[in-house]
Amino acid sequence: MKRNPVLSLLVAVSLFGVGALAASNRSESGPEIPEPQILDTALLARPGAALKEALRARDSGNAVLANALFAAISKRHLLIADYADLYRIELKFANGQFRAAVELIEFWSHDASPLRSRVQALAGHAQAGLGDSVRARAAWQTALATEEQPLRRSLLQFEIGRSLLRSAAPEAAAAALLRVWTNHPLSKQESEVERLLTELELQFETPYLGAESWRKRGDVLFRRRQNEEALEAYEAALAVPEIDASTLGRVKSQRAHALFRLRRYADAAVAFAALPQTADNRISHARSIARAGDPAAAAAELERIATQERGSQGQRASFLAALLWDGEQAEEKADRLFQALANGPSGSSRARAARWRLGWAAYRRAEFVKAAQYLKQLTENEDDPLAGLRARYWYARSLERMGDEQAQLLFGRIAQEYPFSYYGWRAGTRASPADPEGPREPLDKGNAALAELELERPRILLEAGLVDEAQTELELLFARARGLDDRLLLADLFAEAGDYHRPQRLIVDAYKETLARGPSAPLELWRHAWPAPWSELVALATRERAELEPALVYAIMREESGYRPRVRSVSGARGLLQLMPETAERVARAIDLSSFEVDQLFDPNVNIELGAAYLHELLLRFDGNTAAAIGSYNAGPHRVVRWLEGTPVEDDEWVEAIPYDQTRGYVKRVLRSMHAYRVLY
Repeated sequence: MKRNPVLSLLVAVSLFGVGALAASNRSESGPEIPEPQILDTALLARPGAALKEALRARDSGNAVLANALFAAISKRHLLIADYADLYRIELKFANGQFRAAVELIEFWSHDASPLRSRVQALAGHAQAGLGDSVRARAAWQTALATEEQPLRRSLLQFEIGRSLLRSAAPEAAAAALLRVWTNHPLSKQESEVERLLTELELQFETPYLGAESWRKRGDVLFRRRQNEEALEAYEAALAVPEIDASTLGRVKSQRAHALFRLRRYADAAVAFAALPQTADNRISHARSIARAGDPAAAAAELERIATQERGSQGQRASFLAALLWDGEQAEEKADRLFQALANGPSGSSRARAARWRLGWAAYRRAEFVKAAQYLKQLTENEDDPLAGLRARYWYARSLERMGDEQAQLLFGRIAQEYPFSYYGWRAGTRASPADPEGPREPLDKGNAALAELELERPRILLEAGLVDEAQTELELLFARARGLDDRLLLADLFAEAGDYHRPQRLIVDAYKETLARGPSAPLELWRHAWPAPWSELVALATRERAELEPALVYAIMREESGYRPRVRSVSGARGLLQLMPETAERVARAIDLSSFEVDQLFDPNVNIELGAAYLHELLLRFDGNTAAAIGSYNAGPHRVVRWLEGTPVEDDEWVEAIPYDQTRGYVKRVLRSMHAYRVLY
């Protein structure tokens, strides 16, 4: 009997997250398999090595040895017995022994195993191979009940739909296939699903792919931030002749937001203008106008909204208008709005933001006494020490510009307290050498939440070469990590599995202030927060580009993708350094990278080379001005050229004056990370 091709795909992609470990008092996992004399008892004592050898035997076609090893591992190592038993079942499938596989599944006793859905999926394929479609669908439905991974859910629903078609249940089949098409867009079986649905539509004259289906599909894509595809789905929904009012309203709104995400701001402005004129839609319309190139008109519209709306929406509109007027150098209009907001409750975030804007505006006008008054007030009313560094730094800069010697003392304190913060780094370049900091108190380790056995399971899988399985096991442990030891041990395992994003999040999310205070023991805490993966590729990409240091490449990588090679942004940027396809194609031509294709941006080799070449190009364009090159990488060179016009200012002043909040924060974070990489590596 031939092996089921869909089964092959399912086996290839099926991975599950960790749950409770298999019970130690389980029953036998199938008929007893005597251990042949050829089995190495020393090897069997090491579960990772034994599992690796069993997989090697399986892949080389030695099914007898593989089966014996899996059975021995299941008997000796309860911690990974569910994996060993699963691979025994898969071995039967691979040889077309469906009834034998079903018999093994009947002995499956790992009720708490995260692999149970995978086993039920295989049970469905076995029953299908034996010709029992009813039992096959029942097994697939059981698998669906505990399956959370979208790709595997789509495969299960696809098989259920095809089985229903073969069983002459077209309506039920159409419903199952429609769920695949709607809830799992762009899956590998999408073209086959569309073909089957089209045939059913023609056969029964029923429009399954209606406006509501397109809307649901678009929403799934929108949530995934696949905005181009979401926009296509929304426009397909609008093209359906019969669309009810509720669906029409939802689709038009989502289409407007998709256009904004795609930076099609003029189109977004038209789309938002056509929606019901709620405060949210009016503000989105004004923001679209501003991004489309008419900030003055947008600011005027936002002021009108502010006069007509009470509460938070009115304050939001007023603040956005003030920001736009400030960017247009309409200082009186901006100050008037900021002053009104600053007079609000002292503890409100918007009032604090307005006071900062007033202080910064005074500084830029060289009104340093006035600036110092605003900024000193902010330093006294900020509970978050990291958030307060901006006001502390610029208060010191105001004093410095006034010739007050106290500024040096303030710079020294900031640099000593938070040397790994952006403002601590800046302060360190202006401060007199400070007295050495006294010994720090040891980090509070907190309480561990993860048991050693839970960490041992992915370790064994990594030793066996099952990297994907280990990563999946680690994923569910991620949310449960609590103390320092939990986080460092889990971070080490993620990094060993080739995932550098999760370690960073484990550390940064829990130790923001500690990290800003600079390295101490354990140094791994900082190196997981600023890792240096793909070091050979980064070294190769920077070796012949003297102006480009590896620290900048890593800092951009950290900010752009969080070290995730497969990530794709809402605007379509791809890979580790988040290159836009058109930029990558141009740079590839410039460096004679032949046969470049856009999907290669998900390959670290290609992405790092092209990203480094583009960064080098920007550094040369801006005469080695690192902040300008970083800003260009985020907002585009044409904007940075405009921001550099006028009287030259110091680098910290230029960065703080960047008119785009997102770009300003981006430049600060990248510069901070550059400093961290220089210190750590």
